[in-house]
Amino acid sequence: MTGGACPVVPLVTRIRRHGGELTVTGPVGSLRLSEVASDLFLAMDGERDTAEIARVVAGEYGVDPELVAEDLRTLLADLLAAGAVRMED
Repeated sequence: MTGGACPVVPLVTRIRRHGGELTVTGPVGSLRLSEVASDLFLAMDGERDTAEIARVVAGEYGVDPELVAEDLRTLLADLLAAGAVRMED
């Protein structure tokens, strides 16, 4: 993942916590996130690009950032489809 673009969570996105998991609801749909996906989502602060998010979460789990980047790409596609995030340069 090359980074560059920053995922931003719009104000219309609703977030509910269920233990270590989150349910994220955008204008178009809802997603129940696993614990790892929840950590990825919570790292989307509008300041970090996708590469930095992958590095931060990979560090928390002690795994290769490229493995996390693959999960992040999948998660972002789902969140974008639900309208729960948008990408900004």
